[in-house]
Parts: sequence; C-alpha cells; structure tokens
Amino acid sequence: MLYRRHRALTLAEVIMALGILALISLSIIGFFSKILTASAKSADLSAGRTLARQILDRAVREGPPNWGTRGALAGSEEIHSHDTANRLRYLYTVTPTLLTTPASDYPMGGAYNVQVVVYWWPDAADSTGSRREVGRLWTRLNQVVYPAQ
Repeated sequence: MLYRRHRALTLAEVIMALGILALISLSIIGFFSKILTASAKSADLSAGRTLARQILDRAVREGPPNWGTRGALAGSEEIHSHDTANRLRYLYTVTPTLLTTPASDYPMGGAYNVQVVVYWWPDAADSTGSRREVGRLWTRLNQVVYPAQ
C-alpha cells in the first residue's frame, strides 16, 4: 500500500513569508508617504512662487524708496496651500540693489536689481534654507528695473 504524505508548511517557511509580506507592506507605506510629502512641498512651492511674483510686481510698480512694502523690506503673509484647514506662514524679504548711479541729465534714474526671497519654514532663514528629507523651503525671484526719477 502506498501512502501519500501531504507536506505542510514548516514554521520557518511561515515566518519567512510573513517577514517578506511585512517588508513589502512597509515599502509601499514608505513610498506613499514620500509621495504625500512631495505633493505638499509642491503645493507650498507653488504658493510661495505666486506670492514672490506678486510682491516683486508690487515692488517694481511702486519703486523706491519703499518698494511696495510700506516701509519695511520684510514681512509675512498667511496662505492656505496644501492644507485647507490651516494657513501656512510665508515670510518674505525685498532687497533692492543699486546697479548703476543715475546721471543727472538721464530721466530714467538708476538701474536696480530687485530680489524677493520667500520662505515658509521658520528655520529656512538660516544659511541652508532646507529641511531634512524635504529639501529647499524657499524661493527667490530677481528683476532688473529702471524706476523713473
């Protein structure tokens, strides 16, 4: 009489299968959390660039001496970017640099390089301006202008 042996899984095989399943699950969770972080950073960057463009346009339109900032060359605005329930605080600085001194008979005045830097992480004002595993949390726009005197 022939006996057929049905072989069951050993404990080592079950543990190995559960380990592989756990590793795959953690990899998928990590992947989706990175996608979520990148999406939030992209939304913050879009809002920051839009704010920088608005501030730069206002500074160019109004010109010296205040450059559209009501006296202070730095300020902040709170904007909804990726979280509709909470506002994110964006800090900005406007830095006008005189490039050429105006001639007395030239009506256009001097040339200025106007730089606007917007950052949305409180520690981004330091030298790096970035956060670990997120990257750069600031944006900068420049424009050369000739304000009329």
